[in-house]
Amino acid sequence: MSPTQDDFIDGSNVRTVELAQAGDGEAFTSLVRHFEGGIYGYLAGLVGNDEEAHDLTQDTMLRAWQKLPTLQDVSRFKPWLYSIARNLTYDHLRQRQRRKKRASWQSWERGTMKL
Repeated sequence: MSPTQDDFIDGSNVRTVELAQAGDGEAFTSLVRHFEGGIYGYLAGLVGNDEEAHDLTQDTMLRAWQKLPTLQDVSRFKPWLYSIARNLTYDHLRQRQRRKKRASWQSWERGTMKL
């Protein structure tokens, strides 16, 4: 998969990512404000639930802050951020599916499951 123009962030955001990588919390807050709306919309489409999308957006930003020192190409911050969001969401959806299966199994064991 080759990078598209949308994958790269502009020069001012590159500098902001560099500052955030150096530990500047205000710079990271600026990045959050810039990207959170797009991340939220993306996640809302994946999970189909506004509250879960909001929680996952927060989790994405927290994970990005924790992992920011590992980002090697700051110009690719946006696709890196979206991959964090996607991976957290897929994990969340797998856990949701497991909880559903467990609840169904428990209903079946209690004899309350309807066929």
